Amino acid sequence: MACLGNELCPPGLIDTSGIGTKIHVHLRREYGPIRVGISGCTHDCGMSWVSDIGFEPFGSKTRVFITVGGGLTRLGQIVGTIDPGDMEAATEAILELYAKSGVKNMAEFVTKYGVDGIREELARRVPSFMKPDQNIKIVFGPN
Repeated sequence: MACLGNELCPPGLIDTSGIGTKIHVHLRREYGPIRVGISGCTHDCGMSWVSDIGFEPFGSKTRVFITVGGGLTRLGQIVGTIDPGDMEAATEAILELYAKSGVKNMAEFVTKYGVDGIREELARRVPSFMKPDQNIKIVFGPN
């Protein structure tokens, strides 16, 4: 699910439909039903916080929150932030880790593998990944 993004919505910070199209090709049948929510701004019209994998941009030098394990009765857990251009790579890394885990849904995956394990994989595979900390750079980017 993706909102209208910056193509049609004034508060939109990122091209949600373009990113959604790129991510969609990674959602193969063997993963089962995985809900990816992509919001174009902090209004969260793409329902990122209640999706299996969620993306929501923020900050003046746009960074994107990654959340995992959201659902109808729970918010996803914050894994970290990335640059918008790395959303496809982050999705691919999470899905490959999920496939290896052998669990039946994303909530079980997050419990079994752990947020720290997901962070380690993203830090290894996604150049712009930053885990949450007290550093202001997570909001405004490294430059």
